[in-house]
Amino acid sequence: MINNSGEDIQVSANFNTNYGMTTVTSKYSPLEGNSIKIDGGSGVYENIYTKRMDSFQLNKKIEFITRLSNEGRINFVNQQVNGNVLPPVVIISSNRSGFIKKMLAQFQYWVTYFDNPDSPSQNLLIDPKPFKDNYPGLFYDPLRSGRNLIIVVSGVEFNKYKNALNDFLISEGNQANPGRIMLVGWRWKSNINGVGSMAGFGASRVAAIKFLKASNCPRAWLMDDNVLHINQFPESLAIVEAQMDDITSAIGFAGCTSVAPCAPKDIVPGALGTPYTTGILQQAVLWNINYIKDANQNRNINFNPYFVASNEDISFGEYLGKKGFAYKIYSNLKVIKLTALLDPPPVKKNKPGTSENIDVAELILKIKEILYAREKNYEISNSGMSSPKPFPIESIIASQPKQFTDNKNTVSCQIIEQILVAWIKSASGVNKAIDALFADNYEVGFKQIP
Repeated sequence: MINNSGEDIQVSANFNTNYGMTTVTSKYSPLEGNSIKIDGGSGVYENIYTKRMDSFQLNKKIEFITRLSNEGRINFVNQQVNGNVLPPVVIISSNRSGFIKKMLAQFQYWVTYFDNPDSPSQNLLIDPKPFKDNYPGLFYDPLRSGRNLIIVVSGVEFNKYKNALNDFLISEGNQANPGRIMLVGWRWKSNINGVGSMAGFGASRVAAIKFLKASNCPRAWLMDDNVLHINQFPESLAIVEAQMDDITSAIGFAGCTSVAPCAPKDIVPGALGTPYTTGILQQAVLWNINYIKDANQNRNINFNPYFVASNEDISFGEYLGKKGFAYKIYSNLKVIKLTALLDPPPVKKNKPGTSENIDVAELILKIKEILYAREKNYEISNSGMSSPKPFPIESIIASQPKQFTDNKNTVSCQIIEQILVAWIKSASGVNKAIDALFADNYEVGFKQIP
């Protein structure tokens, strides 16, 4: 049921005057994070979350499609070298098939035609020569990382990515493909008309982690699809992986705050410093999949699918911290991300408005529209006013500058997600409602396609 009457949810905050800028701290935060105060009691925010969850009526099963059989998939995910399983690299991508194709092709070209055949590069992960020659490869490119790569996309985009990247993709019976790249599509059915399938930051990460769990993968890297490099990274992924033990849930790095318009001309390897035990796990993270799969220790956990437009990583990191699940952040190593052009909109072939004709961007817009209708009347107080008092989110957004009013559905969605993070941060002791946010009780299904 849509919330048509105002409801004061006992939240006050300053609005972020830098909202809409390209920096990460501004792009996803319409509220100033440190200014958010929640005084409504846990039940108020549990109710907000429950209503958001009820907005989509998701099936319990996430369905995956790949070009490999179950045996082939598990073997690929668990790449073995000298008896050791090497953690694969997983990227979660949307609307960037052309960008990825271009970057893979140009780096392959450099390796084929520029690298000295008499004295080839001994370590493409940290070799600066491709950068100096203007042919940089993405950090996760198997030619750089030496690892199998898994590209996870919404099922809506599977064919687009398959067509764009076909020359690089592995298929059944062709496991010797030097590209070592597997494409995985996911679909999570929603029973709400006009949506059909879930989408968004949180749902895509849930799908990626669930895929790894179902493939018996003990550890894996998750990276954003435009990660170009990690500054001061040591000579191999294995050096970082050696810092992972059975009681560490994840290892991360300092996040990129502003995406680079072009690649640097040089990269310099470094060494791991002393890790912090707090911080944001984002952009490039080594996950201990076995650790967050351990139901016997009440640790069968995952991201939350209802953080649609922001805070999917911060919310999960806050939860890990609240539960005492250890992780490490090497802040002397910083992620570099490259500006990535989006794919052009698809050519419409079916009747407009049908679920078969919708692309991911449209799907997310529809999800935000549904959430706005249900959440716009929650009342919060703008602390920046001389006499703050509760007003509906809809009214407060309407009184803000253009970057807010032009994106009201996204702004409202992100405000609620920031409030839910503030609720998680404020929790103390055992909180079964918050535990339920991150419980991994989802089911999976797999389908092999040509």
